[in-house]
Amino acid sequence: MPAFWSRPREEPVKFIYVTGNPARASEIKRVAGGAFELEAVGPSIDAALGAAAKTGARVIVTDAQLPGCTWRDVLAASQDHNPALSVVVILDSFEGAQWVEIIRTSAYDVVLRPLRSEPLQKILLGASQSVSARKPPN
Repeated sequence: MPAFWSRPREEPVKFIYVTGNPARASEIKRVAGGAFELEAVGPSIDAALGAAAKTGARVIVTDAQLPGCTWRDVLAASQDHNPALSVVVILDSFEGAQWVEIIRTSAYDVVLRPLRSEPLQKILLGASQSVSARKPPN
């Protein structure tokens, strides 16, 4: 088949992972798969926002609990820095009230551990395509 008939290769979806446990990076990278590119990992909100700006990543994935802060801090900082960034929060266990709070404060979505490929990929893809500005947290 001639090259001009083939579909152009799509760029991988870039995302940043904010975690206090860098060993989890290999898990999220493996589960996300090849269409998703993990650009940076670490516990620093400022470093995550800098990496997002530098790489063009439009999605920040964060653990709910981080050293010295929580998902709320990541969400607030990302909204202040760039309201078009989508934030996805990973919970270690289902907590209904926390899930509702996360969505109400304008995070894009919530993912539960253990991570599974299909749900994570759908959420990352949707989050990367969501460019509408989010309301600031109350």
